[in-house]
Amino acid sequence: MRLFESLLLILLLLQLFWPALAGHRPRVGLALPVAALLLFAIHGLWEGLRWQMIPAYVLLAITGLLALGAYLRGGPARRRRWPTILAFVLGLPLWLLAVALPWALPVPGLPAPTGPYLVGTVSYHLIDENRPETYSPDPNDARQFMAQLWYPAASIDGAVAAPYIDHVEIAAPILAESFGFPRFLFNHLNLARTDGYLAAPPAADGPFPVLVFAHGLTGFRGQNGFQMQELASQGYVVAAIDHTYGSRFAIFPDGTVVEYDAEVAFPPGVDDAGNRLVQTWAGDISYLLDQMEMWTVGATEPGEVDWTGRLDLDHLGLFGHSTGGGTALEVCGHDERCDAALGLDAWVEPVSDDVREAGLSQPLLFLSAPDWISESNQQTGEAFYAASAADRYLLTVAGSDHFDFTDFPDFSPLTPYLGVAVTDQGAVTQAAVQAYTLAFFNHYLRGTDEPLLTGPSPRFPTLTFRHN
Repeated sequence: MRLFESLLLILLLLQLFWPALAGHRPRVGLALPVAALLLFAIHGLWEGLRWQMIPAYVLLAITGLLALGAYLRGGPARRRRWPTILAFVLGLPLWLLAVALPWALPVPGLPAPTGPYLVGTVSYHLIDENRPETYSPDPNDARQFMAQLWYPAASIDGAVAAPYIDHVEIAAPILAESFGFPRFLFNHLNLARTDGYLAAPPAADGPFPVLVFAHGLTGFRGQNGFQMQELASQGYVVAAIDHTYGSRFAIFPDGTVVEYDAEVAFPPGVDDAGNRLVQTWAGDISYLLDQMEMWTVGATEPGEVDWTGRLDLDHLGLFGHSTGGGTALEVCGHDERCDAALGLDAWVEPVSDDVREAGLSQPLLFLSAPDWISESNQQTGEAFYAASAADRYLLTVAGSDHFDFTDFPDFSPLTPYLGVAVTDQGAVTQAAVQAYTLAFFNHYLRGTDEPLLTGPSPRFPTLTFRHN
C-alpha cells in the first residue's frame, strides 16, 4: 500500500472514531474531512487513483458530505449516542473493505537496484525477413517480435521512468484473464513504474557483458523485472523478447496484438510442438544477437540509443524461466556465441534431442523448485546435467513453486492461495535467484571469485547445492 493511501485510510478511521473521542472539542472533527480531502488530492495527483481504493473514496465522500451539512448548520449539533453508534457500525465495514482491497492488490514495486549504475531501457520491433512466421495463418508473414534492453545508464536527467508493462491498457486485461480473473483486476498496473528510464544514454565505460533472458510459456519479456534492472545496475546489458505466439501477448507499434493461443502453439496431434516452439524462440534470440553485433559496430542505426562500443558479445550469457530456460539450453547447444547458461525451473523436455544427449560444453546452472515442473522433466534435467561437460550447478529451493522464480509473487500477498504455482516462499526464492544469477554470470563472464558458488550458503538454508 502506498504512502498517501495509508495516510488517507488512517485519517478516515480517525473520523469514524472522532465522535466518541472528541469530548468537548467537536469542532476539531470538522477539520478532519478537510485534511482528508487534501490527502485525497495529493494521492490522486502524486500516486494516481485506482479502483481498489473506491471504498475509501466513497467513505471520504460520505464523511465530507456529513461535515459539509454540519458546517452549513453553523457547526456540529449536540450529538446523540445512537446516531454516532450507527455511523460507526455502518462505516467500519466500509473502512475495512477500503483497507483490504489495496492490500490484496497493491501496485507492484520492484526492488530498488543495488548496483553502481543507473538503469536505462529501450524497446525494439524486430522483423526477420528470412524466417517465415510458421504460427501465422498468413503464409506470407515474416517472423517478428518485440525486444527490450535494460542497460547501465550514464544519466537519467530528463528521462521518464519506464512502465512495468508497455501498452498496459491492452496487456493488463489479457494478463488478468490468463489467470482466470476478471479483466479489470490488474488495471492498476498502469500505475506501476520501474527504476529503468526510457532511452537514457548508456554509460560510457563499456563495453558491457550481454545477457539474454527468455520468458516462460505464456509469460512476457518483463516477467522477471526484478532481475533485469538489478543486473543492468551491476553493469550488464540485459535483453528480453516477447516470443510471439508463445508469450501471453505481443503488442506491436502499429497496434497489432497477438495473444497466446494453445491450439496454435500446440496443435492437436503434433508431437514435436514443444520442440518447434523452443527452436522458434532460439531463432529469435540468434536473430537478436545478429542485430546486436551490427549495433555495437555502428553498422545499423538502432534508433534512440547508440550502442556503438557498448555491447561485449564476446562475454554472453543466456538465461530463462520454464520454456525460456529450455530455450537458453537450445541456443547454447547450437550457437557458439553463448558462454554460459542458467535455467530457472527450466522445461528441458522440449530441447532438441542432439542438445539433450550431448549436454552443454559451457558452464551451466539449474535453479529449480523441488518438483521441477514434473517428474519426467526432472529426470530429463538430471540427465542433461550429467551429460554436460563444463562446470555445472544444480540448486533446489525447498518449498518453492514454478512462478516463485518470477515477479508474480509481488502481484498480491494472496497469490500463494490462488492456485497459480506461487508459494509463501516467493521472497526467499527471488532472493536466491537474484544472488545466484549475479554470482554465476560474474564468475563465468567476468572472472570474479564468487563464494556463493563454492558450496552451501548460510544465507539460503532452504537451498540444496550440488556442483560438478
